[in-house]
Amino acid sequence: MGVVRIENGVVVQSWLDVDSLDALAAKYDLGGTEFETVDAVPGQVRQGDGSFAWPEPSAEVLRAGMVLTDLQFAMVSAATGVMTFAEAEAWVARGELPALAVAAISALPEDQQPYARIRFAGARVLARLDPFIPALQAAASLTDEQVDALFIDGAAL
Repeated sequence: MGVVRIENGVVVQSWLDVDSLDALAAKYDLGGTEFETVDAVPGQVRQGDGSFAWPEPSAEVLRAGMVLTDLQFAMVSAATGVMTFAEAEAWVARGELPALAVAAISALPEDQQPYARIRFAGARVLARLDPFIPALQAAASLTDEQVDALFIDGAAL
């Protein structure tokens, strides 16, 4: 346990070489209500019960780690009805674009469409934050939460 400085409920600095507020004042000439003796480290947030814990990651942080292979994406998309099993198989086996991808690509500006066709047909990995995912999402009329669930479920395959 050491002494920490807390701002707006967040631990922003710690001193592990002192074990009391008096020791902090004596060694560093620091003191005030923002200093406490607690078991916490910088970045942790005070909880309702007074304890400290790491904050929940934002949706964007969680999405940054969501990645599926083309096989996982095809299987979960077919299992949930986003594309047919025949489309999923044709895409993975031969790079044939499923109707969902065709619709998403058609909605893009014309100069971007050839690149999107090549990218999706040859994709071996799809990241949740890939710029093409929102186009697929719109074409399938899916919410952010539904797309997150596709990636979460697909990762288990």
